[in-house]
Amino acid sequence: KAANERLKELDRLKDEFVSTVSHELRTPITSVKALAEILRDNPDLDATRRGSFSAIIVRESERLTRLITQMLDLRKIESGRMEWRMDRVDVKAVIQEAADITGHMLEEKSMTLALDLPETRPVIIADRDRLIQVMVNLISNGVKFSDGGGISIRLAVEPDRLIIAVRDTGIGIPAAERERIFERFHQIRDRARGRPAGSGLGLAITRRIVTHLGGAITVESAPGKGSTFIISLPRMAGG
Repeated sequence: KAANERLKELDRLKDEFVSTVSHELRTPITSVKALAEILRDNPDLDATRRGSFSAIIVRESERLTRLITQMLDLRKIESGRMEWRMDRVDVKAVIQEAADITGHMLEEKSMTLALDLPETRPVIIADRDRLIQVMVNLISNGVKFSDGGGISIRLAVEPDRLIIAVRDTGIGIPAAERERIFERFHQIRDRARGRPAGSGLGLAITRRIVTHLGGAITVESAPGKGSTFIISLPRMAGG
């Protein structure tokens, strides 16, 4: 009976996932198409409007690319076909690069980003690009569920592990949702719009990457109190 109920729940989550992803795909495509047609049909548009429309097209195209990339990445990881490029990685540099990548997201919502990094440059064996992906996922997730406020990232060095804590000032996560948010298809509902926010893939991918790197990720949160995602990664000898 329990297995049957679980299958029903998975079916419901898949249906909701397909519906949400379909919406997420259609929204940027619709925007890009409409604005491209305006630019095509109105060659005399003033420079300000042309620049504004072009910026929206670029932003929506990037959003569409991220969604497609997430779906492909999850499929590759789960099928064991993901290519991993393991090497010495400067974790401090990874965090700083992820901060640069997500800077425009924070600016758009007038949010701040505070980094608490050690003087040293701790090194681990990891896939640098995938570790950047993890950090970008967590920062963008915090931005998505916040209205103002900020994100803070702290890197702590322990004898055998590195601890990365990413804290946001967002809506928070109910206790019953804290583990399930790492499941594929599962999404936190946007209470303002009454539907799930995002594709529900970012955190699922994040946990799978962290686990592959020999680490673990947990979350501390409460509704209205923001969330702190904590990553623990093994250090290399002398790193």
